[in-house]
Amino acid sequence: MQIGEAVAVSILAASGSVAATPQYRLHLDARRRGSVDPDWRGLAVWRWGRAGRGAIVLCNNDDDDTASATDNADASINGGNDSQETAMLVFRRTGPAPPGSWAGFLEVSAANARRIRIFDSRAAGGAEILGPTAGARHRFLDLAFTEREYSMEAIRYAGSGFNGLVRLTFSIEDGGSVIFSQAATLRVAPWIMPNHLDPAEKVFVVNAGSDNSRFRAELSPLVGAAGCSLVQHASGDVWMQDCMEIGLAARPDGASPKAMPAVVRAKRNRPLRTFPRTLLAPDFGYEEVAPLSNATTFDSTGNLEVTPPILSGTRRRYPWGRIYYGRPGPSITRPGEDFDAVTRAFLRAQRVQAPFEIDTGWLTVGHVDEVVSFVPAPGGRRFKLLIASPRRAYAILRAARRTNGTARLLTGRGFPDGAGGSHSAEVTITDFLTRGIPALGLTATTLRSFNNRVARHLNRIKQVFRREIRATADEIVEVPILYFPNEDEPVFADALTAGIVNMLVINRHCIAPKPFGPVVAGRDLFEQDLRTRLAGLGLTITFINDWYEYHVLLGEVHCGTNTLRRPTRPPKWWTFV
Repeated sequence: MQIGEAVAVSILAASGSVAATPQYRLHLDARRRGSVDPDWRGLAVWRWGRAGRGAIVLCNNDDDDTASATDNADASINGGNDSQETAMLVFRRTGPAPPGSWAGFLEVSAANARRIRIFDSRAAGGAEILGPTAGARHRFLDLAFTEREYSMEAIRYAGSGFNGLVRLTFSIEDGGSVIFSQAATLRVAPWIMPNHLDPAEKVFVVNAGSDNSRFRAELSPLVGAAGCSLVQHASGDVWMQDCMEIGLAARPDGASPKAMPAVVRAKRNRPLRTFPRTLLAPDFGYEEVAPLSNATTFDSTGNLEVTPPILSGTRRRYPWGRIYYGRPGPSITRPGEDFDAVTRAFLRAQRVQAPFEIDTGWLTVGHVDEVVSFVPAPGGRRFKLLIASPRRAYAILRAARRTNGTARLLTGRGFPDGAGGSHSAEVTITDFLTRGIPALGLTATTLRSFNNRVARHLNRIKQVFRREIRATADEIVEVPILYFPNEDEPVFADALTAGIVNMLVINRHCIAPKPFGPVVAGRDLFEQDLRTRLAGLGLTITFINDWYEYHVLLGEVHCGTNTLRRPTRPPKWWTFV
């Protein structure tokens, strides 16, 4: 005979009167305050919102005992503060001791037994009693306790085939018949990406020796001036942005939640694939969402970004922003290339940052950071959206030609010729607009037509942001960038002038690639245009020369760096509606 949630069967005495009956209850931190809730009712359904209820379990993927393995990779509670990163699970009994024929069980589905571990205590050394090693069903050795505390950790985040919810069932059986059953549902804390408005602590860059020594020397004081430390890692793979994304997961802990950073390794089988794991440490998690096999350019994490908080202008608030990434669109087919489906399912399953897609398949590299960025701004929704704009670049060139046609752009710049040398790209404004760049085999007509096509692609991207985050005209800043056809695949676009929008934004400092735009009276007009359009935002804008270190290799400052950010207020993501 099975009774509904948290309802016990009374034991009838021989006389027919009701005798005192043992009552068992399962308790969790259902109020999300960092302590066990005395109210055991209503745990079967997990509810979002400030008035919602339901326990939270952390994906415990840091390394508190410095064993070079994530804490959730073994069947016990580790040392350090590992126990504090587990969720509490308490069983309480009221009334007399139970009859000897009673047996107690705690169970989850077979699938969820691979996603969660439950331990027999909350202290270091606590042993798994339910999970991948112990199985999906635990039998209590005795039911004579008045209170017993267990603890829980998640083995993985929500993702493909897993919505992040784990259902527990606590039951009492008598002679094989269920006489009491209580259900509770937990949610694994989602992985959340910080945005450009969040405080930055560290900037990572590759030390490629003499290949980028000048760039690093110029970058270091700029990072320091922004209040960050510069962390250098030796490698020949310079694309630090593309190997990882550093996010975080938060859990309730009294009045203010606690957040733990966690790095997700990119699905990218190149030398830097081993670097993200070096960040694994106490209170710093590490996760591999997708295998390295069959990776494409779209799987690099320069193609994975997040907007600032969207708190108005749309039907739904996104207090931690919205994730966006690039995929090939209908205009240019790229057979066999796409943003990884497993990673896509993972991002969607986190729920609170509602990912959306933009078409970047027309770019050779195809990453969103090539064409879109966000900077902080006072007032309004507290951000400006920067988007690449060849139309803006041509407008500046045409205006300058009227009085300064002999002024030059791409001064001293060249592109590899394939034989160890380079073709000079330097040209006057007039020649660029009338003759093109003969040294690169580019006519003015070719450049104008190609940039008009790029502009149409970018306009479609702009429309996506207008639809998905309701970006308004005064929030969008067009940034002058010129494009040219890729040498090997002319259908794809590469930045001709350095892609200013591909900048490092840290603590109101914008470190942008020097565009080598048209220079008039000693001033780069592309640089001046950005400074003018962002004036009054309280930003420090610095342009850094990355031409031969990154630009001619189809990347810029943002592509060559990565950032650790910690939000001032850890997210109470469970309040999301």
